Amino acid sequence: YKKDCAACHGKTGLGDGNKAAQLETFPGDFTSAAFHKQTDGELFYKTKVGRDEMPGYKGKIDDEDIWNLVNYMRTFKK
Repeated sequence: YKKDCAACHGKTGLGDGNKAAQLETFPGDFTSAAFHKQTDGELFYKTKVGRDEMPGYKGKIDDEDIWNLVNYMRTFKK
């Protein structure tokens, strides 16, 4: 997470990373109810394939580690 995600999503998942202000779309708040309503499969897919300005990590992060990222993102709470 620290290596590939925090620059946009922030250290605590609030979408306030140091690169977030440069994006056209808000990177998302991993502490929000809307985020937590998504299924693990949806989060896995979005991480692997990407969406909007977020690059996909297929071929860069193996599937097991993407699942580890999903589990880690689930720990962010308000």
